[in-house]
Amino acid sequence: MPSNPNKSVQEYIFQGVNIQDADNAALAVPEIWALVPFIRTRLDDRLADLQNKSIIANTIVPAYADKVEEKDIFDADAEEALEKLAVYIENAFPDKAKILCRDLLLDKEYPQDDQHARDYLQSVLVALAAHDNATYPLPASFTDPITAATNGFIETLDALPNLFENRRTAIQDRNIALEQFIEVLSPIRKWLWKMLPEGREDTRLIEYGFDPYNTQPSEPVVPLIPWPGPAEIEGEDLGDGMVELRVKLIEDMVDGFWEGREAPNGPWEVLIQHILFDEGLPVAHRELNVPAGKYEYRFTPVNAELAHGLPSMVIVMVK
Repeated sequence: MPSNPNKSVQEYIFQGVNIQDADNAALAVPEIWALVPFIRTRLDDRLADLQNKSIIANTIVPAYADKVEEKDIFDADAEEALEKLAVYIENAFPDKAKILCRDLLLDKEYPQDDQHARDYLQSVLVALAAHDNATYPLPASFTDPITAATNGFIETLDALPNLFENRRTAIQDRNIALEQFIEVLSPIRKWLWKMLPEGREDTRLIEYGFDPYNTQPSEPVVPLIPWPGPAEIEGEDLGDGMVELRVKLIEDMVDGFWEGREAPNGPWEVLIQHILFDEGLPVAHRELNVPAGKYEYRFTPVNAELAHGLPSMVIVMVK
C-alpha cells in the first residue's frame, strides 16, 4: 500500500511522470543527478505497469458497482409490481382476492435478501403461469412488469459473482503494481539526496515529487477535523523508528462520519486510510505517544474480505 496514504494512485502516477520529465531535463544537460539507466528503466517499467493496471481497475470497479445498483433497481421494481398486482386483484375480484393473492404468493412478505428474493420471484412466475386467466383475467400491464423485473433481477444477480472476482483481482493487481512502483521511489530519492548540490534540502526535489528537508510540510489533502472518528486506534512504539498502529472501523459511527463531506471513492483501504491519516494521525501522535516525524507506512489488512461488518488493519510506521 502507499507510503503516503494521503496520495491517491493517480497522484503516484503523476509523480512518476514528473520524475520522468525532470530526469529527461537532467539527462539533456547532462546533470550529475540524472538517474542511472538501471533505476530509470525500472521506473519506466513499473510506472507503465501501474498505469495499465489502474486503467483496468478504473474500468472494472465501477462496472461491479453499476451492476449492484442495476440489481437493486430490478429488485425494487419487482416488489412494486407485485404490490400493484395485489391492489388490482383486491379491487377487481374482491370476493376472491384473498384466495387469488394466496395462490399467487402475493400474501407473503417480500424477502429482504437476494437469494430468498430470487427464489420467491421465480415461484411467483410459476404461480402466474398456472393462474386461471380465463376466469380471473390479469392484465398484461400488471403481470409483464413482474416478469421483466424478475428476469432482470436474476440476470444481474447471476452476473455479480464474476464481476466481484474481476473487481477483486483488478484491485489486487493494481495494489501490487502500486507497491512495486513505490519501491522504486526510495532509491530515486536517496540518489537525489546524494547527487543534488543541496542534498536533502535541495528545492529541486520538488520537481521529482519529494519534499526537501527543513521546509514547511504540504497541506493535507483533507482538512483535519476534531477526533474521535469512526475507528478504534491503538498505538505501540516498536523501537528502531517503527510504530505499530492497530485500527478497526466502528460500524455504527461510519455512516454519520461523512455527513456534510464527500466520502473518498475506492475500496475500503481508501476509507480507512482517510479516517486514520486525515483524521486520526495527529491524535495518535498526541494521545497514543506515537513519536512525531516523517514516516513511511506499511499496511497489513486483517479480514480484508469480510462478508459482514467492517475490516481492520495493522499499520507499521517506519521512520
